[in-house]
Amino acid sequence: MRIFLFTIALALAVLGCSDGKLNFLLVFWADHEESSSSREREIWEVKSSTPISSSSLAPIPISSSIYVPPSSSSSQELPSSSSSEEEISSSSSISSSSSLSSSSRPPRSSSSKVYEDYPRIEPGAPGVKKAITTRYWDGCRPSCSFVGNIDNRQKPWTIGRACDKNGINEIPLLYLNPRSDQYGTYYTAVPCYKEPDQSWVKSQTYNDWVSTHPDFPKGSHAHTCFDMSPHAVNDTLAYAFAATLETTLPCGKCARLQVNDEWPYDAKPRVTHRALKGKTLIVMANNTGTVGENHFDIMFPGGGLGAFDCFSEQIGMQPNANNGNDGPLGHRNGGLLSKCAYAPLSDRFTLEQWQECLRAECHKTFDSKNKILLDGCLWSADWFMAADNPSVDWIETPCPQYLIDKYNSTATTELPNCSRNSTPQCQIDGVQNF
Repeated sequence: MRIFLFTIALALAVLGCSDGKLNFLLVFWADHEESSSSREREIWEVKSSTPISSSSLAPIPISSSIYVPPSSSSSQELPSSSSSEEEISSSSSISSSSSLSSSSRPPRSSSSKVYEDYPRIEPGAPGVKKAITTRYWDGCRPSCSFVGNIDNRQKPWTIGRACDKNGINEIPLLYLNPRSDQYGTYYTAVPCYKEPDQSWVKSQTYNDWVSTHPDFPKGSHAHTCFDMSPHAVNDTLAYAFAATLETTLPCGKCARLQVNDEWPYDAKPRVTHRALKGKTLIVMANNTGTVGENHFDIMFPGGGLGAFDCFSEQIGMQPNANNGNDGPLGHRNGGLLSKCAYAPLSDRFTLEQWQECLRAECHKTFDSKNKILLDGCLWSADWFMAADNPSVDWIETPCPQYLIDKYNSTATTELPNCSRNSTPQCQIDGVQNF
């Protein structure tokens, strides 16, 4: 470019161009060099502070503390919630945010919205721990919707939601057991599985619910609500629910997970892990299960049934035979991604091949079932990059309103009155209360 401009300048000078024209060319040249140099510096600064996937097919993940303006390709508007605030990732620069804690900068408003920063987690910083992740979606009533699994002293008293068989209608969490008589009062948790004595469907609570909800599936038990599927805020920030150990993260609490470059199952991470590195996932604990300390079992449709299966019957699919890989929901522990892992030459898959394989399985399984389930499954292919149980750095964080709205029950908002004077004996879900 320099030679080209110099040639033009020399030609004009030889032809007798005025000083003004020559000065114009020289100024244009100087401006061009300055802007080129400036762009080179900007590109270098981004490269020096941004994790870049080694795959040429992978998009470059940026810090979740960078505000990505809404567009059809890089950001998604949050659905409306009970809060007037929307929390998305935001920051003014990459280099200035990496060393700041989440509480070091106040939220900023823009266009009547409040943006909360989620700066990059620094491994080894106070409160930061390492964790493993797994995945599941069993369709069962989350354990944080059982009274015995939450802190009843919490004010206001909150408990996790559960839905009926269609996954949409929120369902009561407790019912007055028909066995109650003059000797005592018994409140029982609405079950996930069919009860031998059918006390739930014989209860007055059940009859009242059916009469006020005409579309209530008859005989329905309690299940996971479909809208507890993950939600992508933008390319580098998403919300989800997870099963955790209570000592790691108790019911209704949230953690900020940042994917790192470690993978405990092999010598090196797959291309999918490298593409996911640096992204931020805010999870809320709504379940427990066969998990250990510093272990997050992330919930998304198609993630695998795990230890329990309330999902096959819920959506009308045959359960996997002998926990194998041949069922419509994939391997019991691994789900639809396990089908891709067992595909021929999967060890040579590119990032796009992993994603395309998982997308195809999502469509095959959920196209005829429910769009929310399909979108949640596609999230695991698109936002989560079809990653197989990536390792994370994590720290406890305040819960976004989006997750609070999805978690809190509105059907059961307080415990039944079990004072000593009300009944001779009162039990809630098998626990005696006086």
